[in-house]
Amino acid sequence: MTANNEDLVELGTKSINPSVASFFRVNFNDSIYTITKQSITVKIQSLLNSYPFTKIVTSKNTVNLKELIDQKKIIIFNLSK
Repeated sequence: MTANNEDLVELGTKSINPSVASFFRVNFNDSIYTITKQSITVKIQSLLNSYPFTKIVTSKNTVNLKELIDQKKIIIFNLSK
């Protein structure tokens, strides 16, 4: 099961997006989201266990992805071996 991660929830409450901040303040710990949070945890763990994904997110960057995303650029990845 997922850890409580109070520090991460606190970050969510400080979001500049009012809807996100409100969700983390009011709804995040509601039991209605327990199954959803468990499902997301399983999916993320599967990604983290995937070598290609790990290589993508931990390799030395040749481009600044954050900058490209902030500029709303289209990013295409070639994941072939």
